[in-house]
Amino acid sequence: MAPGLVALAVGLAGIGVPELWRDEVSSWSAAGRPLRGLFAMLANVDASNGASYVLLHAWTGLFGDSPAALRLPSALAIAGAACFTALIARRMFASPVAGLAGGLLLATVPQISRYAQEARAYAVVACAVAAATWLLLRALERPTADRWAWYALATGVAGVFHLVSLACLVGQLPMVAAAALRPDARRVLRQWPLAVAAGVAPALPVMALGRLQSGRQLSWLAAPTVRDLRFVWQDLFGSHQVLYAFLAMALPALLLRGSRRPAALLLLAASLPVGAVWVVSRLGSTSFFLARYLLFTVPLWAALAGGGIGALAALLGRPVPVRRAPAAGAAGAAGGGGGGGGGGCCWWPRRPPSRPGSAWSTSGCCGRPPRTPTPTTAGRPGWLRPGTRRATHWSRSAAT
Repeated sequence: MAPGLVALAVGLAGIGVPELWRDEVSSWSAAGRPLRGLFAMLANVDASNGASYVLLHAWTGLFGDSPAALRLPSALAIAGAACFTALIARRMFASPVAGLAGGLLLATVPQISRYAQEARAYAVVACAVAAATWLLLRALERPTADRWAWYALATGVAGVFHLVSLACLVGQLPMVAAAALRPDARRVLRQWPLAVAAGVAPALPVMALGRLQSGRQLSWLAAPTVRDLRFVWQDLFGSHQVLYAFLAMALPALLLRGSRRPAALLLLAASLPVGAVWVVSRLGSTSFFLARYLLFTVPLWAALAGGGIGALAALLGRPVPVRRAPAAGAAGAAGGGGGGGGGGCCWWPRRPPSRPGSAWSTSGCCGRPPRTPTPTTAGRPGWLRPGTRRATHWSRSAAT
């Protein structure tokens, strides 16, 4: 919840101050039409934004058409995207720290806060793709029909609101392939294509109309060059400084052994859609390569950076091996491995140096009190803590 609340606060700050710009005026004009006039317009132009216009038409009927009211759905969508980003990072890296960091980092991206205050579809698409990614992870973990249905629904919402967002499927393919390597999960290779087909189906009419209108609407976009591919990353984040900061935060997750695999999958999920759109725009007759069309990849970058912070926190908080005093080794050997064992040292969180003569003196393993075997009347070995006279009996199963 915390990442969502922070992202919502960032999105609401001054949301009604800027005047509507050209694209937002188009949203305002379309949303103010009656439904019959709106659908007649979409049959000729802007069909790819039709879902956004229909949503705003219903929204403005309830809350008015002021700049703040028009932009509020985008702010709410970015708050949802931050929540799903946190869920993705937490599930991928099995770390609450990674989840919290990833969700909060998303709110710091300048382009995210910008489109949280814009009456267009890009924030809704970012939320839908983040939701679809998290729902895919749940379906891959336990592939049941209801989990695949939710994933298909989120994918369908993303595709209907903006067709370019379906490029996220290219980035999700490595996740599916990695999950299919488990012998008990190979059926996902059959289930995932069916869920994708169900999710893409609602977008097919939009795709057909958009194909007819693309020449009029996207003719101003030239075929992308290698230079465009090189600099689109900083356009996604708003500046090259923010991009480099996110890369630096993601580096521990990519290098440390415990987080390397999920970090690589997230890196592919965030970068492959950009490369796919670049290739299609480069080779096809129409270009779709524009940074705001690819905003849906930013939550995945934030999840990756959150994973890096989580991995670094785990590394810094990892206990260190501490050598035992010789007396403790003898006690451990006499105890047959009880307490600290006879291995010379054990893993234990750091603790302050103990005072001589205290119950927690260094005569025990890693600062713990030694346990010495004492004979008992029952003929079973017992363990006697320093300063006590009664031995505690352990059964064989408990001792092991």
